[in-house]
Amino acid sequence: MKALFGIALLSTVLLAGCAAPGDTHTANVKMNTPTAISSMSLMGPGCEDWGAPTGHVVTPPRHGEVKFLYHRGPLQAKDSKCNGEMMTSRIAVYVPNKGFKGTDSTSLKFVYINNDAGGSANMGQQFTINVQ
Repeated sequence: MKALFGIALLSTVLLAGCAAPGDTHTANVKMNTPTAISSMSLMGPGCEDWGAPTGHVVTPPRHGEVKFLYHRGPLQAKDSKCNGEMMTSRIAVYVPNKGFKGTDSTSLKFVYINNDAGGSANMGQQFTINVQ
């Protein structure tokens, strides 16, 4: 499982930079290679960690699966005042079926805390995945 953290994140989503609903993201994945396609972390205005959101597969891929991993590490966002602060994140990893080569798609949903009172919200993402 540690090897999965060494792969490049294709899409990093922070609460301050959420994609617009309905946006479709494209991910290029190597055949037989698990690849992170998205992640989400939540930090408050004072750089406090609000905990990792939960991840859900809304529409499963036809030619693979999506696994959600928990990760704790320093934020790597050079333009953020919170750069380097420890945070938790949920990472979506697409795992193509063995030998599959072609196009796949999936839709995901992250559910997260959106205020100090424990209110929640969610963000959906759609992906077109090119397995080469």
